[in-house]
Amino acid sequence: MSSEHGTNPPCASSTILIIDDDDSMRALCRRSLESQRYRILTTGDPETALDVLVREPVDLLVVDVLLGPPQLQLRSSLKHRRLDNGMAFVQEAVSRASAVSVLFMSSHSSLVLRSKGVDPVRWPVLRKPFSPDRFRQEVEIQLQTRQRSREGGIKPRKHPRYAVRCPVHFIGDHEGDGLTMNLSLGGCQLETALPLDVNAHLTLALQLPRHSDSIKINVAVVRWASPPDFGLDFVLVSDKSLGPLRDYLLTYLNS
Repeated sequence: MSSEHGTNPPCASSTILIIDDDDSMRALCRRSLESQRYRILTTGDPETALDVLVREPVDLLVVDVLLGPPQLQLRSSLKHRRLDNGMAFVQEAVSRASAVSVLFMSSHSSLVLRSKGVDPVRWPVLRKPFSPDRFRQEVEIQLQTRQRSREGGIKPRKHPRYAVRCPVHFIGDHEGDGLTMNLSLGGCQLETALPLDVNAHLTLALQLPRHSDSIKINVAVVRWASPPDFGLDFVLVSDKSLGPLRDYLLTYLNS
């Protein structure tokens, strides 16, 4: 990859590879992150990106869901199939670098995303257009998730988390209030002044923005603690609560 495609700060903490056929979008993404301590690589060519993954470790792939020509002509040297969208590229990339994290970008509806094999509830998708601050925030969430998984030996999350902040009331060994820093169908990061023990069981009431009724999480388990922040997994959620939570996350994605 040529020098114009990457920056390499002396104290880079993570390597991020951005793949988008739009030159202006790649430039926006790179500028958004240049103030951070990241090593940033960008390319519009999936074949170049695959070569990078073979040569060196990459922590996060940021991939456009719909890659345009000439990317449509790229074929996998391993599976001999056309990589005609971001998901096909990611499947090939993960076969070469299984530990890499992924953040998709798209301006299209959830219906179009699913037609390309990307379920926006299961995969993190950042909706275009987005601000530099929003992009930095989503990148940080993915990298923090990756780091905590590596440090704690935690399996990768089944559901992507989004930068949703909403009030939470919880009951367990302690009863109190907090604020989500991110949220998914499978859990959240909770900020609260109260001490919570790892493996503690809580019942939550989430007050989602623009929702009059709270969303009840019957059982959430504290998986990690770094006060005032705590990582929670949702282990028991009724269908009555799961439906509105899923709908809200899809609305958030498309906002």
